[in-house]
Amino acid sequence: MKYYKISFLRSSAPSLTYASSQLFSIGSIVSVPLKTTHKEAIIIGEVQKPSFETSEIVSISNLFYNTEQMEIAKFISEYYFSSFSEAISLFLPYTLHILRHLSTSSGNAQEILREW
Repeated sequence: MKYYKISFLRSSAPSLTYASSQLFSIGSIVSVPLKTTHKEAIIIGEVQKPSFETSEIVSISNLFYNTEQMEIAKFISEYYFSSFSEAISLFLPYTLHILRHLSTSSGNAQEILREW
C-alpha cells in the first residue's frame, strides 16, 4: 500500500493523506472521498504510512500538472500566502493523450511541453 499527500483543487483546505495500492506520479489529478462526496485533488507527494487510518483514492483522471507548474505554484503559494491548491488552479493541466501524441510524433515530449 502506498500513501500520498494530496491537495484539493480550488480549495484552501489543508493537504490530507490518502492510500492506494496503485503507484501514482506527483502532479496526477485523482478523485478522493471527502465526507459524502468525491473531490478532485492533486498528488503532491508520497509519504510514509501514517499512524492513523486513511481513505483510499477512488480513481485517477487523464489530467496532470508537470514539474514546472508544480514548482511555480509552490512559489506563488509561499510568496502570496495562499494555499498550494489555489495557486495550482491558476494553471491548466495537461492531458495524458496530448503527452502520448507528442512523444510518438516527436520523440521528445518534455521539450515541447516546456516550450508551451
